Amino acid sequence: MRHLDTALENLKFDSRMIDWNIKNGLLTQEELKAHLDSLKDTAANSESLEIEEEKRQLSEGSNY
Repeated sequence: MRHLDTALENLKFDSRMIDWNIKNGLLTQEELKAHLDSLKDTAANSESLEIEEEKRQLSEGSNY
């Protein structure tokens, strides 16, 4: 079980696992808040993108 415990600890704050970890008592709301508050703001390292969606007319009977 040691490997499983280590794997779960590594995923403790994984966004896909947060709800499960809280529900199963592996993470508290207070721990989550403290973790989120400790993260650095890296917004200055981001780049804004504009994405235009191409609209196309689909023919009747199309599967898409």
